[in-house]
Amino acid sequence: MTRHGVAASVLTGALLGCAAPPPPQMDEAQRQLVEGEVRERLDQYATAVTAKNLDAILSFWSDSDDFVFAGDGSILGGFDEWAAIATQDNERTDRWISWKWKHVQILPLSRDAASVTLEFEYEKVLVEGDTVGGSGSWTYVMKRTDAGWQVYHGNGHHIAR
Repeated sequence: MTRHGVAASVLTGALLGCAAPPPPQMDEAQRQLVEGEVRERLDQYATAVTAKNLDAILSFWSDSDDFVFAGDGSILGGFDEWAAIATQDNERTDRWISWKWKHVQILPLSRDAASVTLEFEYEKVLVEGDTVGGSGSWTYVMKRTDAGWQVYHGNGHHIAR
């Protein structure tokens, strides 16, 4: 073996030895537990939205520096910007007629992380009296925190009707 071959073998061995260990595998019961907890959190969010409970709405989203929200072609500056948009939308809404999740796909990534992809439909009445609605799809990356399951990354789009 040449000097370069020996060096490459030593470097490869060192790099492999430094690799992080894989996350612990989840059994089916753990996967189902994560799926159930995340589904319950989604239901809580839908209830908060239709009840116009702003504190509960905002608690669905992480206020950490890792928070990223990309929607309808742009990336927001972080939680504060998202909270301002959610607050304004909540104030402009007189009442909700419907809010539905459809085709919810939950992928447990670990005991404390999951990816969620779903479609939604909504219809609401604005303070001005107009009825508006829309549909779309979103992907959330959620993490279990002391406050429960929260969205750290969200992206998607909606189509207004």
